[in-house]
Amino acid sequence: MTNEKITLHVQKKTDLYPDYVSYVEDELRALVSEEKGYAKKITKANDKEKGILSKELDAEVQKLLESGVIIHTGMDRSLQEKAVKAVKSSLITTDVEAAAVVIDHKNHTIGALVGGKNYKKYEFNRSYQAYRQPGSAIKPLLVYGPYLQETGKGVKSTVNADAFCKDGYCPQNYSGQDYGNVTLDQAFIHSYNTPAVRLADSIGLKTAFSYLAHFPFKKVTEEDVHLSSAIGGFTVGMSPLEMTNAYTVFGNNGSFKSSHAITSVTDADGNLLYEWKEAEETVWNKATNDKMRTLLKHTVTSGTAKKANFQAPYLGGKTGTTNDYKDYWMVGLSNDLTVGVWVGKDAPTNLKSIESNAPHLSIWKKILIP
Repeated sequence: MTNEKITLHVQKKTDLYPDYVSYVEDELRALVSEEKGYAKKITKANDKEKGILSKELDAEVQKLLESGVIIHTGMDRSLQEKAVKAVKSSLITTDVEAAAVVIDHKNHTIGALVGGKNYKKYEFNRSYQAYRQPGSAIKPLLVYGPYLQETGKGVKSTVNADAFCKDGYCPQNYSGQDYGNVTLDQAFIHSYNTPAVRLADSIGLKTAFSYLAHFPFKKVTEEDVHLSSAIGGFTVGMSPLEMTNAYTVFGNNGSFKSSHAITSVTDADGNLLYEWKEAEETVWNKATNDKMRTLLKHTVTSGTAKKANFQAPYLGGKTGTTNDYKDYWMVGLSNDLTVGVWVGKDAPTNLKSIESNAPHLSIWKKILIP
């Protein structure tokens, strides 16, 4: 027997897709919590009980992972790589951050997630952990969709775009100008504020918010039921994942079913252990949805999102800018994908200086363009 020196070349394990994997781990915990009844118990528990239940849930998830399960996801590797590259290449300013979410709205699967410009595993994942004011990106869901459904009116019907004041609340249009009577189409694609507030007021805030309740916005509360929400003035706000998830309604004829990263969890032999059981519900009818798709399309072809336009069978979306230019949003869809992009700083700061570069539109376009 000869003594042969053995040299082990141990490769360091690397996560190729840390943004996505971080979310999958959180979603797995949520899935187990839902299936095993922890979610329901936690909502009724006091603080001490919540702590105990949370530890029990963690142990349950750890036991599941140690058993050698296979987690099947909807991640599209090429889309994930494309989205990460789009974020990095579009952000010239060093301390400006971004998040992006891509959903296959026909299959209700999350195809890609970008948690930040140079995201590392377990860092703050902006794609689903950052809650920000949505600005005008909320208008399709809270104002225009509900208004068209409630009234049956068309996109060429008119609305007053002059100054508005009610109970001391006096919002202004972005330009500070009055525009007189304009079509819904014009008010929407140029993102005028006073018409949006008028439309929400005309159908009633409770009615408008009853439509928003179809979507899983975790941080929306009764405190948000006020007129300023019609133009994005929420107490806490929404995450990029929540916004993108909600916009899938426009790709499904007005019906909504929540999208997920995990498609199923099986054991090593392929036996199903867990899967999401989501019901599909109608938010508004197809006629309303078709009108909304027209408004979203015109926003990209000739409105505030025209820098994101390119030749495609269908493109539609809505921009959002919050007070003092702290957040830039672009959420919209093609025939197959719904994409949401947020750009801003972790500590909200005036970013008027990057407005002309429109990085949110650049990222969105780069993700969708073939």
